[in-house]
Amino acid sequence: MHITTSGGGETPYAFGLYHNARGQRLSIYFGNGTNAAYTYDPNTFRETQLVIMRSADVMQNLNYWYDPVSNITIHKDGSQRALFFDNSIILPEQHFTYSALYRLIRATGRKKTASATWGATASNIWEFVRLYVHQNISNRMRIQQRRRPDGQSVMPECPRVLLATGRFAR
Repeated sequence: MHITTSGGGETPYAFGLYHNARGQRLSIYFGNGTNAAYTYDPNTFRETQLVIMRSADVMQNLNYWYDPVSNITIHKDGSQRALFFDNSIILPEQHFTYSALYRLIRATGRKKTASATWGATASNIWEFVRLYVHQNISNRMRIQQRRRPDGQSVMPECPRVLLATGRFAR
């Protein structure tokens, strides 16, 4: 796969795309010198790891854990380091909790501030807790986000309607 540059020349975008017998992507090489390698669970065929490298440098090392119905429960980035800020440790991972009906009810992790441009430092990364409250069986949902588990709120509760397309109505 090539892209045409403004000067009229062609630059390779992606090449060396390999799949296993199940059709799952094993690796891909990009024109900018990065490559991605995928690992799957041999019993469930779910993706368990994605490693993105440039030369010998690991850019991302994403690891996934699932519940029995294939919902992601833990997502960790092994290429990022833990940060320390305000007497707490901020780990490079996210945790997801689901209801008995397998609907997402809680997500925790770390997030960059809106003003952060590049790089993870203790001053531009913070821990968050996002709660999802579903109303009965309808698609109505209330989302509340807190900056840290101590309850400091950074986003007011906002009732939103989840559409069949998977997007929220505004």
